[in-house]
Amino acid sequence: MMLALMAFLELEVTLTAIVIGVSLRARPRTATFGATAFGAGATAVGLVFAWLVWFVAPGCLTHADLIGCTAGQVGVQGFVYVFEMALLQWAWMLGVSLIARFVAERRVTHVSG
Repeated sequence: MMLALMAFLELEVTLTAIVIGVSLRARPRTATFGATAFGAGATAVGLVFAWLVWFVAPGCLTHADLIGCTAGQVGVQGFVYVFEMALLQWAWMLGVSLIARFVAERRVTHVSG
C-alpha cells in the first residue's frame, strides 16, 4: 500500500514538473527554478505533516505535552533527512521541467519556422 502511494506521489510530482516546464517556456529560466523549488518545498512540507500526524503523533496522544513529545521523537536527524529528500525532489523536478521546457521550445520553433 505504501509503495503504491509513493509511486502515485512521484507520478504526480513528475507531471507537475512537466506542466511547469511547458507553461513557463516563454519566461526566464529563473522562473522555472523558482517554481520547481516551490513545488518541491510544498511537497516536502505536506509529506512531513502527513508523516507527523499519521505516524509520530499517535504515539504521543497520552502525553500532556503533545508537541514536545512529537518533536522529541522526530529529533534533528529526521529533519535533516527531510531536507535532503526535498533537495533530491527539487533536482528531479528541475531536471524534468527543463527537459519539458526544451522539448516545448523546440516544438514551437519547428512549427512556426
